[in-house]
Amino acid sequence: MQLTESKRNLHNGLLENYRQRNWDYCHQALDHLIGSWSNELDSFYEDVRNRINVYMENDPGDMWDGIIEKHTA
Repeated sequence: MQLTESKRNLHNGLLENYRQRNWDYCHQALDHLIGSWSNELDSFYEDVRNRINVYMENDPGDMWDGIIEKHTA
């Protein structure tokens, strides 16, 4: 039970720090979150990691709101 609460807190911290553009925190959180939740959120976490990598190279600008929307093909 403790592990689940810890992972939940880390997941919530990831989302909050993503909105604040704290990319280093996000990368560290993702390293610990990928593989959690029976791998059910891994595609989401990988998408977030890919977006962060792009944002680190190309600042998303002042109009960026930090909302994570699913990209569809």
